[in-house]
Amino acid sequence: MEKDFRGTIAKCLNHFFSTFPGGKERANKIVTDFTGAKGGSLHDWINGTVPTGIRSIKLRHFLSLAGYSATEYSKVPSPIIELSKIVAYDLDSVESLADKIGVSSRALAGYFRGESNPSNDTVQIMNDVLYVVQDQIALRENAWKRTLFATPTVIAEESDIHHPGIPKDAILKSLTGQISATLQLAKLVLSDDFTPEDRGSLRKMVSNNGVFELANSLNALCSETARKLSQKGGK
Repeated sequence: MEKDFRGTIAKCLNHFFSTFPGGKERANKIVTDFTGAKGGSLHDWINGTVPTGIRSIKLRHFLSLAGYSATEYSKVPSPIIELSKIVAYDLDSVESLADKIGVSSRALAGYFRGESNPSNDTVQIMNDVLYVVQDQIALRENAWKRTLFATPTVIAEESDIHHPGIPKDAILKSLTGQISATLQLAKLVLSDDFTPEDRGSLRKMVSNNGVFELANSLNALCSETARKLSQKGGK
């Protein structure tokens, strides 16, 4: 995927959909999951309609993560863009965030749109608020980056695992990326942002004791001793 692509929202999205390695269907799901786009919203954005409200904030950060710079957002100062990540990653609402900063939600929305700029004192408060949640933002950013860029070099289906045509270095690189992605996502799902019901739903969606089998396999990779013990246990 080409990085640092600059253009209108419509051009950025069209480029993303036409070049995303996972295909248009997966690209559509990723954009929808991130932005919460409903109905024909995504189709409208691709055809030139500029989103408003929280959808605009989310789309801005999605495009940024994917390596795009939309011209519609070029007037928004960097401190405001950083602050808006709190809303984009669902760490707080515009109304609650405005209350913490000491401005009206209407004023904050105006800052996010680039229609006005806050005072220096307000910027300092924004930075203080941002500092408290910067680790949570980084965790969510990294998880989404993995989703966007850690497309496996080799998709090893069960029937292909022993295929002699797959180079070992490709398998190792693919597994490295997937372990990193799984670790970030697992930490997120294990956080208080997800409920026991959410985690239960995950276990149900993974068939054949997938979480248990993954844990056992990763444990066996910790050392050759662990690997040998797992092989004995499987017999």
